[in-house]
Amino acid sequence: MARHRVEVVDALGQPVRPEAYSDAFRRLCRAADVPVIRLHSVRHSLAFSLHSLGVPPAARQRCSVTRLTCT
Repeated sequence: MARHRVEVVDALGQPVRPEAYSDAFRRLCRAADVPVIRLHSVRHSLAFSLHSLGVPPAARQRCSVTRLTCT
């Protein structure tokens, strides 16, 4: 299967550094006065919460760009 490279660009068509999302997330955590955690950890927290709520695996998988597994 062919893999495609996906690149996010800003309004001017310039590539957005992936770290920009983590940087923005840290700023939002600080502004909300909540503990700063890794953005990737949010994905695991969401997976665990959906699993705990009994959300079916197929529905949980739609919240992820890759196969969703609880680790």
